[in-house]
Amino acid sequence: MSKTKITWEKINKKYPEKREQMSLKRLREFVADCFDCYEQEGFVKTFWSPFEEQTEHIGKTFVVKRRTPEEEFLLEHLPAWDIELEDGTCVTAFPEEIILSEMKANGYIENEDNTVIKNLIKAVMDYAMEVNWTDTEAIESLVTMGITQKDFEDCGYGEYVSEYFAED
Repeated sequence: MSKTKITWEKINKKYPEKREQMSLKRLREFVADCFDCYEQEGFVKTFWSPFEEQTEHIGKTFVVKRRTPEEEFLLEHLPAWDIELEDGTCVTAFPEEIILSEMKANGYIENEDNTVIKNLIKAVMDYAMEVNWTDTEAIESLVTMGITQKDFEDCGYGEYVSEYFAED
């Protein structure tokens, strides 16, 4: 059985109202269509997040375990997926963290050249945690290595360093 391809254009036409205006049944149908549309697009290979509390996971590969069920999460916040990161950590991931189009809409820059920079930032941040450096000490050490504000932003650390660069 071939399933008809769902598109955002079809979803927007089928559901012209806002989520808050939908009945529970209609909201469940909308979320199911969103899951299908995102899954058609496919998942990226490595995790990224615009959310400050998830920066420690940026760049890690992951496996999608399942759709996050309504019983375990607020329906208003779905779709989301339960994923397992390469280090065994399990998190709930939103489209802006694992679907390329949504990642780009939330500040992700598709650029494989920043892999080395991202790894350097992560290594220094991990080391800083081990030796109890302040955030400022960690950022300054990276800046002395030539890492710029744009590098931090491109690698998902923009919010983390915004206050440091605002002081300039």
